[in-house]
Amino acid sequence: MEEIIDILQKKLKGELFSRGDERRFELWISSSDNQKEFTELEKVWQISGTNKVLKPNVDAQWERFKRENTEPAKHSKIKPLYKYISAIAATIVMAIAIFTLVQPFESSSEIYSAVESPINIQLPDGSSVTLNINSTLTVSHKFNNRTRTVKLIGEGLFNVEKNKNVPFIVNMENDLSAKVLGTSFNLRHYSNSSTSELKVLTGKVLFQKADNNIVLEKNEEIKFDLERNKFSEKKALNSNLLAWHTKKIEFDNTPIYEAVESLERFINKSILIPENSNDIRYTGSFNNPSEKEIAEVIALALGWNYKISDEAITFSEKKTKK
Repeated sequence: MEEIIDILQKKLKGELFSRGDERRFELWISSSDNQKEFTELEKVWQISGTNKVLKPNVDAQWERFKRENTEPAKHSKIKPLYKYISAIAATIVMAIAIFTLVQPFESSSEIYSAVESPINIQLPDGSSVTLNINSTLTVSHKFNNRTRTVKLIGEGLFNVEKNKNVPFIVNMENDLSAKVLGTSFNLRHYSNSSTSELKVLTGKVLFQKADNNIVLEKNEEIKFDLERNKFSEKKALNSNLLAWHTKKIEFDNTPIYEAVESLERFINKSILIPENSNDIRYTGSFNNPSEKEIAEVIALALGWNYKISDEAITFSEKKTKK
Protein backbone atom coordinates (compact mmCIF):
# COMPACT_ATOMS: atom_id res chain seq x y z
CA MET A 1 0.00 0.00 0.00
CA GLU A 2 2.82 2.41 0.80
CA GLU A 3 4.16 1.79 -2.70
CA ILE A 4 0.99 3.05 -4.44
CA ILE A 5 0.90 6.07 -2.11
CA ASP A 6 4.45 7.00 -3.21
CA ILE A 7 3.49 6.55 -6.85
CA LEU A 8 0.37 8.73 -6.50
CA GLN A 9 2.41 11.42 -4.78
CA LYS A 10 4.94 11.42 -7.64
CA LYS A 11 2.08 11.72 -10.13
CA LEU A 12 0.55 14.66 -8.30
CA LYS A 13 3.92 16.40 -8.04
CA GLY A 14 4.60 15.87 -11.74
CA GLU A 15 7.81 14.02 -11.00
CA LEU A 16 9.32 11.68 -13.57
CA PHE A 17 8.13 8.05 -13.38
CA SER A 18 10.14 4.93 -13.84
CA ARG A 19 8.66 2.50 -16.34
CA GLY A 20 7.55 0.26 -13.48
CA ASP A 21 5.85 3.16 -11.64
CA GLU A 22 4.01 4.17 -14.81
CA ARG A 23 2.70 0.64 -15.33
CA ARG A 24 1.60 0.35 -11.70
CA PHE A 25 -0.22 3.71 -11.89
CA GLU A 26 -1.97 2.77 -15.15
CA LEU A 27 -3.03 -0.55 -13.65
CA TRP A 28 -4.30 1.08 -10.45
CA ILE A 29 -6.24 3.86 -12.19
CA SER A 30 -7.88 1.44 -14.66
CA SER A 31 -10.55 0.99 -11.97
CA SER A 32 -13.42 3.49 -12.25
CA ASP A 33 -13.52 3.77 -8.44
CA ASN A 34 -9.83 4.64 -8.33
CA GLN A 35 -10.30 7.20 -11.11
CA LYS A 36 -12.89 8.99 -8.97
CA GLU A 37 -10.61 8.85 -5.91
CA PHE A 38 -7.70 10.31 -7.88
CA THR A 39 -9.85 13.14 -9.30
CA GLU A 40 -10.90 14.13 -5.78
CA LEU A 41 -7.35 13.82 -4.54
CA GLU A 42 -6.13 16.16 -7.29
CA LYS A 43 -8.63 18.80 -6.16
CA VAL A 44 -7.39 18.64 -2.57
CA TRP A 45 -3.78 18.60 -3.76
CA GLN A 46 -4.26 21.85 -5.69
CA ILE A 47 -5.47 23.76 -2.62
CA SER A 48 -3.42 22.20 0.15
CA GLY A 49 -0.29 24.35 -0.12
CA THR A 50 3.23 23.88 -1.47
CA ASN A 51 4.69 21.32 0.94
CA LYS A 52 2.32 18.50 0.07
CA VAL A 53 2.31 14.92 1.27
CA LEU A 54 -0.45 12.34 1.17
CA LYS A 55 -0.86 12.36 4.96
CA PRO A 56 -2.53 14.84 7.28
CA ASN A 57 -0.10 17.02 9.16
CA VAL A 58 -1.97 19.14 11.69
CA ASP A 59 1.27 20.42 13.29
CA ALA A 60 2.54 21.75 9.97
CA GLN A 61 -0.80 23.40 9.27
CA TRP A 62 -0.73 24.99 12.75
CA GLU A 63 2.77 26.39 12.22
CA ARG A 64 1.76 27.75 8.84
CA PHE A 65 -1.31 29.36 10.43
CA LYS A 66 0.85 31.07 13.08
CA ARG A 67 3.26 32.42 10.44
CA GLU A 68 0.43 33.83 8.36
CA ASN A 69 -1.12 35.54 11.39
CA THR A 70 1.87 37.08 13.20
CA GLU A 71 1.33 40.60 11.80
CA PRO A 72 -1.43 42.66 13.46
CA ALA A 73 -4.54 43.45 11.45
CA LYS A 74 -4.72 46.88 9.84
CA HIS A 75 -7.81 47.92 11.78
CA SER A 76 -7.02 46.28 15.08
CA LYS A 77 -3.84 45.58 17.04
CA ILE A 78 -5.40 42.54 18.71
CA LYS A 79 -7.43 40.01 16.74
CA PRO A 80 -10.55 38.78 18.50
CA LEU A 81 -10.12 35.31 19.94
CA TYR A 82 -12.99 33.89 17.91
CA LYS A 83 -11.11 34.66 14.68
CA TYR A 84 -8.16 32.60 15.85
CA ILE A 85 -10.49 29.79 16.83
CA SER A 86 -12.27 29.93 13.47
CA ALA A 87 -8.96 29.83 11.60
CA ILE A 88 -7.72 26.91 13.70
CA ALA A 89 -10.98 25.07 13.07
CA ALA A 90 -10.70 25.65 9.34
CA THR A 91 -7.14 24.32 9.40
CA ILE A 92 -8.19 21.18 11.24
CA VAL A 93 -11.17 20.67 8.90
CA MET A 94 -8.83 20.90 5.92
CA ALA A 95 -6.46 18.37 7.48
CA ILE A 96 -9.35 16.02 8.23
CA ALA A 97 -10.66 16.40 4.67
CA ILE A 98 -7.28 15.46 3.24
CA PHE A 99 -7.03 12.53 5.64
CA THR A 100 -10.53 11.32 4.72
CA LEU A 101 -9.81 11.36 1.02
CA VAL A 102 -6.53 9.52 1.46
CA GLN A 103 -7.93 7.04 3.96
CA PRO A 104 -9.21 4.57 1.31
CA PHE A 105 -5.66 4.18 -0.01
CA GLU A 106 -4.18 3.45 3.41
CA SER A 107 -6.60 1.61 5.61
CA SER A 108 -9.98 0.66 4.10
CA SER A 109 -8.62 -1.99 1.73
CA GLU A 110 -5.52 -3.82 0.60
CA ILE A 111 -4.72 -3.66 -3.12
CA TYR A 112 -2.59 -6.42 -4.63
CA SER A 113 -1.11 -5.83 -8.08
CA ALA A 114 0.64 -8.26 -10.43
CA VAL A 115 2.59 -6.22 -12.96
CA GLU A 116 5.38 -8.20 -14.58
CA SER A 117 4.67 -11.71 -13.24
CA PRO A 118 1.83 -13.58 -11.47
CA ILE A 119 1.61 -13.36 -7.67
CA ASN A 120 0.00 -15.60 -5.01
CA ILE A 121 -2.27 -14.12 -2.33
CA GLN A 122 -3.42 -15.82 0.86
CA LEU A 123 -6.73 -14.51 2.24
CA PRO A 124 -7.75 -14.46 5.94
CA ASP A 125 -10.38 -17.20 5.47
CA GLY A 126 -7.81 -19.65 4.08
CA SER A 127 -8.73 -19.07 0.43
CA SER A 128 -6.00 -18.24 -2.08
CA VAL A 129 -5.79 -16.29 -5.32
CA THR A 130 -3.14 -16.35 -8.06
CA LEU A 131 -3.19 -13.07 -9.99
CA ASN A 132 -2.11 -12.99 -13.63
CA ILE A 133 0.05 -10.11 -14.91
CA ASN A 134 -1.61 -6.69 -15.31
CA SER A 135 -4.23 -7.62 -12.70
CA THR A 136 -5.32 -6.24 -9.33
CA LEU A 137 -7.27 -7.67 -6.41
CA THR A 138 -8.82 -5.38 -3.81
CA VAL A 139 -9.50 -6.94 -0.42
CA SER A 140 -11.36 -5.00 2.26
CA HIS A 141 -9.88 -4.95 5.76
CA LYS A 142 -13.30 -6.20 6.85
CA PHE A 143 -12.79 -9.45 4.91
CA ASN A 144 -13.18 -12.39 7.30
CA ASN A 145 -15.24 -15.52 7.89
CA ARG A 146 -18.40 -13.40 8.08
CA THR A 147 -17.84 -11.18 5.03
CA ARG A 148 -16.03 -12.61 2.02
CA THR A 149 -16.10 -10.08 -0.84
CA VAL A 150 -13.23 -8.99 -3.10
CA LYS A 151 -12.89 -6.97 -6.29
CA LEU A 152 -10.99 -8.15 -9.39
CA ILE A 153 -9.60 -6.30 -12.38
CA GLY A 154 -7.77 -8.59 -14.77
CA GLU A 155 -7.41 -12.35 -14.32
CA GLY A 156 -7.23 -14.53 -11.24
CA LEU A 157 -7.33 -18.21 -10.32
CA PHE A 158 -9.35 -18.65 -7.10
CA ASN A 159 -9.21 -21.55 -4.65
CA VAL A 160 -11.98 -20.83 -2.16
CA GLU A 161 -12.30 -22.44 1.25
CA LYS A 162 -15.75 -23.92 1.73
CA ASN A 163 -18.13 -22.05 4.03
CA LYS A 164 -21.78 -22.92 3.42
CA ASN A 165 -22.97 -20.01 5.58
CA VAL A 166 -20.91 -17.23 3.98
CA PRO A 167 -20.65 -16.99 0.18
CA PHE A 168 -17.38 -15.83 -1.42
CA ILE A 169 -18.15 -13.03 -3.88
CA VAL A 170 -15.89 -11.59 -6.57
CA ASN A 171 -17.11 -8.22 -7.84
CA MET A 172 -15.96 -6.81 -11.17
CA GLU A 173 -16.64 -3.73 -13.23
CA ASN A 174 -19.87 -3.46 -15.27
CA ASP A 175 -21.87 -4.96 -12.37
CA LEU A 176 -20.54 -8.45 -12.98
CA SER A 177 -19.93 -10.86 -10.11
CA ALA A 178 -19.17 -14.49 -9.31
CA LYS A 179 -20.56 -16.12 -6.19
CA VAL A 180 -19.45 -19.44 -4.63
CA LEU A 181 -19.51 -21.30 -1.34
CA GLY A 182 -16.29 -23.24 -1.89
CA THR A 183 -14.69 -24.17 -5.21
CA SER A 184 -11.88 -23.35 -7.64
CA PHE A 185 -12.35 -21.24 -10.74
CA ASN A 186 -10.64 -18.81 -13.10
CA LEU A 187 -12.05 -15.33 -13.79
CA ARG A 188 -10.85 -13.00 -16.54
CA HIS A 189 -12.23 -9.45 -16.69
CA TYR A 190 -9.89 -6.72 -17.98
CA SER A 191 -11.12 -3.12 -18.18
CA ASN A 192 -10.33 -2.79 -21.90
CA SER A 193 -11.94 -6.11 -22.90
CA SER A 194 -15.43 -6.56 -24.37
CA THR A 195 -15.88 -9.97 -22.75
CA SER A 196 -15.57 -11.57 -19.32
CA GLU A 197 -14.70 -15.25 -18.91
CA LEU A 198 -15.37 -17.82 -16.21
CA LYS A 199 -13.79 -21.28 -16.09
CA VAL A 200 -14.80 -23.69 -13.33
CA LEU A 201 -12.31 -26.31 -12.21
CA THR A 202 -14.22 -27.76 -9.25
CA GLY A 203 -17.64 -27.26 -7.65
CA LYS A 204 -20.21 -24.74 -8.86
CA VAL A 205 -20.12 -20.99 -9.52
CA LEU A 206 -22.98 -18.51 -9.94
CA PHE A 207 -21.98 -16.01 -12.64
CA GLN A 208 -24.24 -12.98 -12.78
CA LYS A 209 -24.85 -9.60 -14.36
CA ALA A 210 -27.68 -7.82 -12.51
CA ASP A 211 -30.72 -10.11 -12.89
CA ASN A 212 -29.09 -12.16 -15.63
CA ASN A 213 -27.29 -15.16 -14.13
CA ILE A 214 -26.14 -18.69 -14.87
CA VAL A 215 -24.63 -21.56 -12.86
CA LEU A 216 -21.51 -23.33 -14.11
CA GLU A 217 -20.22 -26.65 -12.87
CA LYS A 218 -16.88 -28.46 -12.92
CA ASN A 219 -15.02 -28.41 -16.27
CA GLU A 220 -17.34 -25.83 -17.84
CA GLU A 221 -16.57 -22.36 -19.15
CA ILE A 222 -18.56 -19.42 -20.45
CA LYS A 223 -18.16 -15.85 -21.68
CA PHE A 224 -20.25 -12.77 -21.05
CA ASP A 225 -20.41 -10.32 -23.97
CA LEU A 226 -20.48 -6.80 -22.49
CA GLU A 227 -21.51 -5.17 -25.76
CA ARG A 228 -24.44 -7.54 -26.38
CA ASN A 229 -25.16 -7.90 -22.66
CA LYS A 230 -25.58 -11.67 -22.89
CA PHE A 231 -23.91 -14.95 -21.97
CA SER A 232 -22.48 -17.30 -24.56
CA GLU A 233 -23.33 -21.00 -24.57
CA LYS A 234 -21.62 -23.16 -21.96
CA LYS A 235 -18.85 -25.33 -23.32
CA ALA A 236 -16.22 -27.79 -22.13
CA LEU A 237 -13.27 -26.25 -20.31
CA ASN A 238 -10.25 -25.42 -22.49
CA SER A 239 -7.42 -26.07 -20.05
CA ASN A 240 -4.90 -24.39 -22.37
CA LEU A 241 -6.41 -21.02 -21.44
CA LEU A 242 -5.13 -21.64 -17.90
CA ALA A 243 -1.58 -22.05 -19.19
CA TRP A 244 -0.58 -18.72 -17.63
CA HIS A 245 -0.86 -20.60 -14.32
CA THR A 246 -0.12 -24.26 -15.18
CA LYS A 247 2.62 -23.42 -17.75
CA LYS A 248 1.44 -26.43 -19.79
CA ILE A 249 -0.18 -26.28 -23.23
CA GLU A 250 -1.41 -29.31 -25.17
CA PHE A 251 -2.97 -29.57 -28.64
CA ASP A 252 -4.59 -32.64 -30.15
CA ASN A 253 -5.62 -32.12 -33.76
CA THR A 254 -6.55 -28.56 -32.78
CA PRO A 255 -7.49 -25.95 -35.41
CA ILE A 256 -4.45 -23.71 -35.83
CA TYR A 257 -6.40 -20.52 -35.03
CA GLU A 258 -7.44 -21.98 -31.66
CA ALA A 259 -3.86 -23.05 -30.94
CA VAL A 260 -2.65 -19.55 -31.80
CA GLU A 261 -5.20 -17.99 -29.43
CA SER A 262 -3.95 -20.12 -26.53
CA LEU A 263 -0.31 -19.36 -27.30
CA GLU A 264 -0.97 -15.62 -27.65
CA ARG A 265 -2.51 -15.50 -24.19
CA PHE A 266 0.41 -17.42 -22.75
CA ILE A 267 3.14 -15.12 -24.10
CA ASN A 268 0.96 -11.95 -24.03
CA LYS A 269 1.95 -11.16 -27.61
CA SER A 270 0.31 -11.38 -31.04
CA ILE A 271 1.01 -14.36 -33.29
CA LEU A 272 0.44 -13.79 -37.00
CA ILE A 273 0.02 -16.74 -39.35
CA PRO A 274 -0.21 -16.91 -43.16
CA GLU A 275 -3.54 -16.32 -44.85
CA ASN A 276 -5.66 -19.33 -45.81
CA SER A 277 -4.35 -21.35 -42.81
CA ASN A 278 -7.71 -22.02 -41.18
CA ASP A 279 -7.88 -25.62 -42.39
CA ILE A 280 -4.58 -26.51 -40.70
CA ARG A 281 -4.70 -28.57 -37.50
CA TYR A 282 -1.88 -28.90 -35.00
CA THR A 283 -0.88 -31.60 -32.52
CA GLY A 284 1.86 -31.07 -29.94
CA SER A 285 2.61 -29.94 -26.40
CA PHE A 286 4.66 -27.28 -24.60
CA ASN A 287 5.94 -27.06 -21.04
CA ASN A 288 6.61 -23.45 -20.00
CA PRO A 289 7.90 -22.53 -23.47
CA SER A 290 9.80 -19.40 -24.43
CA GLU A 291 8.75 -17.28 -27.41
CA LYS A 292 11.64 -18.68 -29.44
CA GLU A 293 10.73 -22.27 -28.58
CA ILE A 294 7.14 -21.71 -29.68
CA ALA A 295 8.26 -20.09 -32.92
CA GLU A 296 10.80 -22.80 -33.75
CA VAL A 297 8.47 -25.73 -32.99
CA ILE A 298 5.51 -24.33 -34.95
CA ALA A 299 7.71 -23.33 -37.88
CA LEU A 300 9.33 -26.75 -38.05
CA ALA A 301 6.02 -28.62 -37.79
CA LEU A 302 4.22 -26.57 -40.45
CA GLY A 303 7.12 -25.73 -42.74
CA TRP A 304 6.98 -21.99 -42.11
CA ASN A 305 9.53 -19.24 -41.57
CA TYR A 306 9.25 -17.04 -38.51
CA LYS A 307 10.32 -13.63 -37.23
CA ILE A 308 10.15 -12.42 -33.62
CA SER A 309 9.72 -8.71 -32.86
CA ASP A 310 8.70 -6.72 -29.77
CA GLU A 311 5.10 -6.74 -30.98
CA ALA A 312 4.55 -10.20 -32.46
CA ILE A 313 5.72 -13.56 -33.71
CA THR A 314 5.11 -13.55 -37.46
CA PHE A 315 5.00 -16.78 -39.47
CA SER A 316 5.24 -16.86 -43.24
CA GLU A 317 5.20 -19.59 -45.87
CA LYS A 318 8.55 -20.62 -47.29
CA LYS A 319 9.07 -19.57 -50.85
CA THR A 320 9.44 -22.48 -53.22
CA LYS A 321 12.40 -22.50 -55.53
CA LYS A 322 11.61 -22.27 -59.23
